[in-house]
Amino acid sequence: MYSKISPFIPEFSLLPPQPLRPTLQKIVLPPLLQKSHTTTPCKITLLPSELLIQIFSYLSPYELFLLRETCVRFNKFLDAPKSSTTKEIWRNARKEFLKDKSNPPKEMSEREYTKLLYYRGFCQFCGHNNIFRVEIYWQFKARCCHECLMKNTISLNELLKNCGDTIPEGLIVTIPYIYYNNSYYFWKNTLNYIYIQYLIYLKTNSILSPQFYSFLYSLKLNFKSIMVYVKGKMRKEDYEPLHEIRIRDEIRRLKIRNLLYY
Repeated sequence: MYSKISPFIPEFSLLPPQPLRPTLQKIVLPPLLQKSHTTTPCKITLLPSELLIQIFSYLSPYELFLLRETCVRFNKFLDAPKSSTTKEIWRNARKEFLKDKSNPPKEMSEREYTKLLYYRGFCQFCGHNNIFRVEIYWQFKARCCHECLMKNTISLNELLKNCGDTIPEGLIVTIPYIYYNNSYYFWKNTLNYIYIQYLIYLKTNSILSPQFYSFLYSLKLNFKSIMVYVKGKMRKEDYEPLHEIRIRDEIRRLKIRNLLYY
């Protein structure tokens, strides 16, 4: 560590003589102002909420992120996802300074969406900073570099090798996926949760139960909502491999290949 060196002024300085500081004159306030005058500085944290809302509505995302870390009151004020006022503050900052007019994905707050966009060049997992290597993957609501993407995902080929006999094709196509480097990838945490839920229904002989059909239906609705949003964020040619028929064809091709070679 570097040693901390306190600055000092030598007794005999070679600097030119400095001009004398002016003498401050004592100001006598009128009696009316003397009663209301105080030497205590105004604290912004004590301002009423109505005034804070007006101030915050003019701030950039960077300034809002800084304010959020200054005190408990600001943190609660700027981190209330159900508050319409909080939503409006983050939305205004995003539209004004990031020039993004679209709505956030389902189940993502305005603050989280603004953060995802504002730190576009930074991997949210390792902090890697490279605008050309860090991407936002809307299916996963994640912003990461190649290395962290590989750590947090599993390829379709790996999935079929490990679980191909127990996970049906109809379930695979309801799990959000990306097409990356000529392969399909799934977010591990999401995949694990859905797969465990499926195994519970399987082990308890509840595959034909209304509860399982309700579970599968909710997965399909969520998947459809995600992919509709993703489609609005991507070019037509980039979205083409994400169609269900394409991944189903790839599942069948890989299953046949695995049977022949393994």
